[in-house]
Amino acid sequence: MINDWTFSSRTDETGAGVGRPTKLSVFKRPAETIYLADNEAGSWRPIIESATSPEIIRCDIFLRTHLPLSDNHDINDGQRVARARHRKGCNVLFLDWHADYIGAEEMTVDMWRDK
Repeated sequence: MINDWTFSSRTDETGAGVGRPTKLSVFKRPAETIYLADNEAGSWRPIIESATSPEIIRCDIFLRTHLPLSDNHDINDGQRVARARHRKGCNVLFLDWHADYIGAEEMTVDMWRDK
């Protein structure tokens, strides 16, 4: 799941989808900002296995309901980031290119924030 979230300020808790490439210089905290995370799999959410997958259009994060603690299972607005693929969390890649494990209960909107 690729970060496609932008926020108007540090206090904006909703944000919006960017929908286009963004320069890395926009991100003020690259070591703390998630670039991508494991995809959730479920009856509502097939795993995206390749760039030719029909689900590739749903490989971005731009809503709170896409995060792992969401119980929303709508194909468009529901959970997209894996909750339990790896010990109740997922692996993520940050914008400074380091990878780490993040527990589902530890992941916040702020980890996806560009400002």
